[in-house]
Amino acid sequence: MRICSVILVLLSIRCAFCADTNYGVNAKCELFKLRQEFAARTAGLNRRSKDWPKVQQETIESLLDSCSRPVRGMIFQDFVSHPETNSPPLFFDSWLAQAFVIRIVESNEVLSLPQLLATHCPEHVGALTLEWYLVYEKGPDAVPVLASSYFLSGTNYSSMVLLNCFNRAFPSLRRENMTDAEFVKACVQWIKLNAASSTLNYKYHRMNAPELEWDTPLFLPIKNATVKPKP
Repeated sequence: MRICSVILVLLSIRCAFCADTNYGVNAKCELFKLRQEFAARTAGLNRRSKDWPKVQQETIESLLDSCSRPVRGMIFQDFVSHPETNSPPLFFDSWLAQAFVIRIVESNEVLSLPQLLATHCPEHVGALTLEWYLVYEKGPDAVPVLASSYFLSGTNYSSMVLLNCFNRAFPSLRRENMTDAEFVKACVQWIKLNAASSTLNYKYHRMNAPELEWDTPLFLPIKNATVKPKP
């Protein structure tokens, strides 16, 4: 009886291992197919066209829409299980990260963002800097989410992207004599103390508006609030 129990346990472990292995292989295959299809659909297009970024974004969104929810979940898990190195990501990886950010935000599952941003953090979402987009969509609570992502990221490329989000958003704090970790914590503390009396700066720089000053804070006192632009 004892031998039979041991055999059953070993069989269960083997089945679980095989299931995990198969899931991992399938996930890699699905992500590979997505990469190949993205390359095929964008091949031959004019990369100098002003519509090139929009075409890439629409292509990756269309490809994800064509996947079932379980397949999208597999692709996401495989994607975040392989963090970026210290080099800038490929075009595909950047657009896929942006697409996942949009989907997570729209599904109101912001607490799952750190898993993505810590491994594949896009510098922007469309023409908007990442920090502006997240605060615009989710308010000041997005700042602690960015901080959590930064502390999870270690020393990969995402950590540099996330730190730059804070550098741009809080230029006054950045000028103080602090380590990077102390600076990020100070930004979170600033939000806790000032969120109720501050508002999003609608004149904050966009990725496609380099003429704006980079010393522009992400938040303004409510008394100095800028007018929200019409959609």
